[in-house]
Amino acid sequence: MLATQVVVAKVIGKKTTDDGTENEFLVQKWVAGSGRDFFTVSGSDHDDQDSSFHHHEDQAFWRHGGGKLFNDTDCEIHPSFILGASYLAFVGQPFNRRSFEKLDIVDGQIDARDMWLQYVERKLGKP
Repeated sequence: MLATQVVVAKVIGKKTTDDGTENEFLVQKWVAGSGRDFFTVSGSDHDDQDSSFHHHEDQAFWRHGGGKLFNDTDCEIHPSFILGASYLAFVGQPFNRRSFEKLDIVDGQIDARDMWLQYVERKLGKP
């Protein structure tokens, strides 16, 4: 895994722009790297799919081409997000289909049993 900045982050603000939506994130946990506690991601103004693939246990997520994101007609990925939701985010370009995967909240906490979160942490040498 080549990622240098991977975080769990919550969408705390959305602002409509001429090019789509500017999404503001608050870092909840650094999985890899370090940096600012806040960052923004430009994206689509379409509504996000409210799906974590059942805690990333669904086989559709793990298949080739799986993930919540897709390439648009311009061959670019334009992510969309839900205000207040948390994501496992690979910060920086280029985006891929799994760059921003929604994580479920269980009892007010990020679901530590999420299979995608566990997989990424293992690959990055986290306990």
